[in-house]
Amino acid sequence: YRQALDVDSSDHRAWYGLGQAYELMDLPLYTLYYYKRALALRPKDARMWCAVGLCYEALGRPVDAIRCYQRAKDCHDIEGI
Repeated sequence: YRQALDVDSSDHRAWYGLGQAYELMDLPLYTLYYYKRALALRPKDARMWCAVGLCYEALGRPVDAIRCYQRAKDCHDIEGI
């Protein structure tokens, strides 16, 4: 994923992929960072909002998580939720 970002730093999939890698390593702060980078590139993608919401849940921040889930719902992206 890092090589993909070297080629194109605006590729949301690479940022999201790095987030997934850190999620597998159970490192929620790093996961959140990379998911937020992906979200900045795809702000209308419900999947991105849900991923960030899950990070906030893992960090014990339920209010922030709920806000993210609401934003995901507001995207009207049936496949993403």
